[in-house]
Amino acid sequence: MVEENMKKLVDRVLKYSNHVEKMILGSFEGLFQKDQVLLERIIGSDEHHANKVELNIENHCITFIARFAPKAIALRTVISIIKMNNDLERMADHAVNISKSALYLLKHGIIPTTNTDDLQFMLQETVKMLNNCIDSLVMQNTSISKEVIDSDRKINALKAKIRDEQIMLMIEDKTMIKPTMKILNIVRNLERIADLTTNIAEDVIYMYDGIMVKRNKTDEEEISL
Repeated sequence: MVEENMKKLVDRVLKYSNHVEKMILGSFEGLFQKDQVLLERIIGSDEHHANKVELNIENHCITFIARFAPKAIALRTVISIIKMNNDLERMADHAVNISKSALYLLKHGIIPTTNTDDLQFMLQETVKMLNNCIDSLVMQNTSISKEVIDSDRKINALKAKIRDEQIMLMIEDKTMIKPTMKILNIVRNLERIADLTTNIAEDVIYMYDGIMVKRNKTDEEEISL
């Protein structure tokens, strides 16, 4: 009974991550395909659904704890799912922020003409991190999660590259200051999504290995429980 209910919790997280991934991809599709309707849907109905699912999963986790008083891996699992659930909801918020900035650019007739390849590559790498996290969760393979944590450095480097180039653009053309700030906001939110994905990777490692991994910009710390 406990294992069956744990599996249901994991399945809910998998479905939630799929919805959030679609929001992330949609925010960039709306920008590059000039699809205001898609962006408005993400800001409106998609965010509402994400918030509803986040609350639903949280309630199921609370019920699971109250009903089964889990211990060991079952307890680690439900704790990790609560944290993953929160991180996915925050990713959805960042997708909404990206959509709002994209909508501003479209309504003012501005489409990014610089760093498009870097921005799309940064998006691909971030979504790849999220997919790998989910694979790690399903396959119970924490080696994949450790690779996700290492991948975060690549995202940080891409963010710095795009930021520096956008700053140079602002210096060269003062009329591009506000649009460039919107692009930088898109990049910053995407980088935060990658950070939250790293959090999920850490939670998967905690769930299956009983090891808390907390990585900062310079190192990693592992504490066995």
